[in-house]
Amino acid sequence: MGKEAPERTQSNSIHGSENETAEILKTYPETLPETIVECSAASVWVPKGPLTCAPMCLDDPPNASLPLKYNWDGINREVGFAVEYSCEPNYLLSTLNLSRNISCEESRNWTATEPGELSCIPGVLDPPSSPSPASIAASILESPPYLGGGNLTYVCDGDKLSPNGTNSTQITFNVSGWSSIDPEFVCYNVSYTLPVINVTEGLLGTVAGPAPPYFVSSTVNYTCPEGTMSTDGETVTLIPFTPDGWTSLDPSFVCLEGEYIFSAMPSLSNDAGLESSTDLRWLATRLTRFVGAPEEPGPAFYQQQKKGTFIPPVLPAADFVGGYLIGAVPPFPMGSELEYTCSEGYHSVKGDGTPTADSSTFLTYQEDGWTELDPDFNCVIGARRPKLDYSVAGVQLQETENEKDLGVNILADLSPEIHINGIVRAAYAFLSNVRVAFRHMDKEMFRNIYVTYNDFK
Repeated sequence: MGKEAPERTQSNSIHGSENETAEILKTYPETLPETIVECSAASVWVPKGPLTCAPMCLDDPPNASLPLKYNWDGINREVGFAVEYSCEPNYLLSTLNLSRNISCEESRNWTATEPGELSCIPGVLDPPSSPSPASIAASILESPPYLGGGNLTYVCDGDKLSPNGTNSTQITFNVSGWSSIDPEFVCYNVSYTLPVINVTEGLLGTVAGPAPPYFVSSTVNYTCPEGTMSTDGETVTLIPFTPDGWTSLDPSFVCLEGEYIFSAMPSLSNDAGLESSTDLRWLATRLTRFVGAPEEPGPAFYQQQKKGTFIPPVLPAADFVGGYLIGAVPPFPMGSELEYTCSEGYHSVKGDGTPTADSSTFLTYQEDGWTELDPDFNCVIGARRPKLDYSVAGVQLQETENEKDLGVNILADLSPEIHINGIVRAAYAFLSNVRVAFRHMDKEMFRNIYVTYNDFK
């Protein structure tokens, strides 16, 4: 029944099997310590695997834990077999290499390593792929490797500058990768000269700006000669520098001689002849007539309302009675003030009718428009009334409301001073048809009092 089987511990019947073990320190290339032989149908012992033995290392290769990793299959320790050690992405070996091979040597030991040699630190050998230096017209200043926390500097080639006026920018590397580069950082050509302006219409202005170099986003001022402006009412326009160089002057910006046309502020008294508050709105337009305006058969006009207003405060029609505005003519820049004062024959009172010594109030133009008229300043018809609270030589002046008790009727003028027994007292209050009486020792004693006129502003 064929060749005699080796010494066995099992049946040698067909499909029976025997184990054979390699001698000490030797194994199969698959690093298996044994193989199986079977008795075939031909009554022949057939190994299931080659029975070739090889020397091997006694110990496993050095262990690896993330971010360090290796490609060992967990089995093979054959002499000459090499295990490759490498790091996770965005890490380098402490030797600043990408990988390191450790082999099982003839001595049956793995290749010796220095302490810490098989460890990883944050770092890469290549700069980021985007953007490439060519795409931003810059060069990379630092050489690899790039370690964690380190910077990579892009420097503009030649004398180019970015739109923010710098010639370099940096990005930083860490374990999560590269930081983002400033999307505005692109290097462009610069100019060391101001733009040359030629005009075919109007007068030639002047160009002025900061000191060179001029880079993308730089602007210079083009200013009309004194006494001229564009048909939009502007005297200055900006000329920007772009990647293609200086832009051309806006063809619609033509410096022309002109004259302002507007009226002075009207009085808001009844004499102004205003039917309603809307009658004031025509004053809100500042008109300019230009000489030789382009594409205009006759004089050109413009209306402007910028950084202020051309519209004076429009008060309710009822408030126009007895008051008027004093101040500059339009336009009114931010912060402008107009004085509102009472007309002749009118005086100011508070909202509750109480007289006030103020002769005027102010309205200011702010971001949200004109301030409101002070509710405690109202112009009403009538003259000033003497303040009846003085004692003169033991005589108490007293105001009475009962007309039958009034001994003297006085029609007060705009701004009187009251002369009583030779003592002058200034008037503070206002009314028409002032009636006063003297009271002394419980007796009514009437005296002649009079009012004199003094101009009051």
